[in-house]
Amino acid sequence: VQLPTGELIAGGTLDEGDDEPVVRDNVINEIRDGLATLLPRAADLDVVHAWCCFRPATADRQPVIDRVPGLENAWVTCGHFRTGILMAPATGEAIARWIATGTAPANVEAFNVARFAATTTG
Repeated sequence: VQLPTGELIAGGTLDEGDDEPVVRDNVINEIRDGLATLLPRAADLDVVHAWCCFRPATADRQPVIDRVPGLENAWVTCGHFRTGILMAPATGEAIARWIATGTAPANVEAFNVARFAATTTG
């Protein structure tokens, strides 16, 4: 992605079983190589910032989409793991429909807080 300032942001990896928040040079080099393959002129650019983080996930890797228990006017959507950007339009539409009608759409029932609680305490 190119920012309005001209800077490029490149990245996104998934290393199963890696739970250490450490920036690894080999991963940065792989990302740079991939970027240079797509944009050869980017090969000579400096890396000015590198970071690592973990994708938000629940134990069963399924998101939570629900009304916040005990609160009349609050909803939650979280834990989308790798699909948050892809699911955002459908999740937003479901939450908006729920708020507008007061009834949970059938397609979000499987993603309720009770299911999440059962997977984290069981």
